[in-house]
Order: sequence, then structure tokens, then C-alpha cells
Amino acid sequence: MNFWEKSFNRNPILTIFLSLVAICGMGYLLYFIFVPATVASRVVDPDNIVWSQEEFEEIYASCNQVCANIKALQKSNVSTTDKETGFSSADRALGYENKLNELIASYNAKSRKITAKHWKSGDLPQKLRRSDFSCGDDDEPPTE
Repeated sequence: MNFWEKSFNRNPILTIFLSLVAICGMGYLLYFIFVPATVASRVVDPDNIVWSQEEFEEIYASCNQVCANIKALQKSNVSTTDKETGFSSADRALGYENKLNELIASYNAKSRKITAKHWKSGDLPQKLRRSDFSCGDDDEPPTE
């Protein structure tokens, strides 16, 4: 009789318990081996890359649109309060400035993610700054 047969004859419950622990241990080992591979496959999935690239493009275009809104508001020279909304043009300009700052912060936060290098094309900047957008009459155009 070998060791396993002797231990099973002496204490079958302990032998079954240890066998189950060994099987579960192998299951956890396989889990920790294959989970990183699954995450990596999601990172380089073409659908995710395209979606993320479009998201960067959309945020960048939104920044340019908000900047255009600021310019249009400044050119209109209207200092009265809008009767429908109750906001003055200064209030609206401040709202646009806040929106632009929010978009820049969102872009930069997403750009700092470790997988952003897989998502973003080279024609988009790594980081946006407020000075990248010339939104006022007294602003200087961005230099590259």
C-alpha cells in the first residue's frame, strides 16, 4: 500500500478535503494566468481603439466649438441680459470658459491613462492647455 492509500484508509474526509483544496488552488492559478491576457485583449481590441480615438477627436472638436462660441459672443458686443435665460453676456462667456476648462481637464485625464498610447493618433496633442485655444480678441494665436 502506498502513502495515498494509507492516508485515505485512515482519514478519507481529510484526503477529500486536501484534494479539493488542490483543485481549487489550480483553478485560482489558471484565473491569475488568464485574466491579464483578457484585459490586454480588451485594450488592443479594434472596437475599443476606434471608440477611444473618436472620443479624443470629439473632445478636441468640442474645445474648438466652445472657443468659437466665446469668439462669437465677444464679437456680438451685446451687454444686455438675455430675456429668455436671464443670463448676461458676461455670465454666458464665463460659462463657456468653464466648459472649455472642463473639456481640457477631461481630455488630459483620459490622455494620462496608461492605455491612451494605444488609443490616440499622433495628430492629436498629448496634453491640452488653455493657451492652445485662441478664444478672445486679445489672445495670441497658438504657436507650434
